Amino acid sequence: QVSASNDVVVVLAEGTTLDLGGNAQYLAGVSGTGTITNGKLTLGTLVADPLAASVPVIDATLAFDEMQVVEVRNAAAIADGGLVKICDCAAVENLPAKRDLVFTGDTSWCASYRAKLVFEDGSLYVKFEPRGMLMIVR
Repeated sequence: QVSASNDVVVVLAEGTTLDLGGNAQYLAGVSGTGTITNGKLTLGTLVADPLAASVPVIDATLAFDEMQVVEVRNAAAIADGGLVKICDCAAVENLPAKRDLVFTGDTSWCASYRAKLVFEDGSLYVKFEPRGMLMIVR
């Protein structure tokens, strides 16, 4: 499916591979421990769960549209300055800025943290940074 209007959510069993056929594909969401390969994938919703035992492996390019939804689960387990891994991926395209992210799910963290997506060492994370005041004294 290349349309963002579909509601297909894929759960990848351990050891399975979803081959995108060398095409750009859209999924409403993905979870599990399998691998996605051979193409470009856009996801409607990313899941950030600090208690997740494993994350999907996307051996393809993860692409982003204008607004990206990130569902946060188990926010009480978020540590200061913590990185919550969403997936392992080969590359990202059009990584969204903070203003282009919509957070849903457990939003109890919003008063304490700011969040953004970061791609480091082949993994996509949500980085939760403590809110506070910066004072520069001269």
